[in-house]
Amino acid sequence: MEIEVNDSLMRFFEHCQKFVALVEENKTATHQVDAFKKGPEMRRVLEKVASVLCLPADELNADLIQVAFLTCSYELAIKNMTSPWCSLFNEEDAKVLEYLNDLKQYWKRGYGYDINSRSSCNLFQDIFQQLDKAVEESKRFLALWVRQRVQDTFWEL
Repeated sequence: MEIEVNDSLMRFFEHCQKFVALVEENKTATHQVDAFKKGPEMRRVLEKVASVLCLPADELNADLIQVAFLTCSYELAIKNMTSPWCSLFNEEDAKVLEYLNDLKQYWKRGYGYDINSRSSCNLFQDIFQQLDKAVEESKRFLALWVRQRVQDTFWEL
């Protein structure tokens, strides 16, 4: 059986023009994310990382800090090793950076906008259709198997 990849189902947020216009290309769609990046929590993390790296704080920004944190996270999760990037952060920093990512996901992919939940309807419709199809095919297989067993029993008599 060959598996068919349907990008319009799996990456629906890239193929829905209304979503792209209302969320992806809308500069105000993530205003709360942008505000958090400039807030005191992120400023504290940024200044701490800048101090550890012996850099002026104005040479770093929230996006660079987030890249370093995600690199640490991925190497820990995928390679099961502690990345040198992890030494830049403590548990409190991790909570701030995880919140930043959660906030971004809320507005970009979660409940932040009504269209976010509606754009996945086609995916779930397809999943349920595939499940219904699998159930029907297994029922046909079971019916054939039962019929064959009845015929085998009849011929044995």
